[in-house]
Amino acid sequence: MGFAFENYDAIGRWRDQEKKLPIDASGSLVRGQTFQNLAELRNLLVRDMGDQFVKNLTENLLTYALGRGVEYSDKPTVEAIMRKAKATGYRFQDLILAVCESVPFQKMRVSPKEAQ
Repeated sequence: MGFAFENYDAIGRWRDQEKKLPIDASGSLVRGQTFQNLAELRNLLVRDMGDQFVKNLTENLLTYALGRGVEYSDKPTVEAIMRKAKATGYRFQDLILAVCESVPFQKMRVSPKEAQ
């Protein structure tokens, strides 16, 4: 998947060549789907793996927000966040808001040592 991002340099600028050679941003996924550029990879992810992508993103956002890994008991929360995100068209801002409104995030406790 990383090859799709080859057109971006280390600081995020677009480039068509590296050392006067054209950049090849094509690749293939483990499932066998191929792509020629970032746009095609995006279409593959949306068409074939949209729900898995959103679930993975949700779990990673929740992990970051809680400061711990997602546990089995968090499964209903992940599903609720995904439902909210789907209802609003999977806008990233709504995904972040749903994580912030989630029960585990709202009831998270910070130890006095961590607060310093």
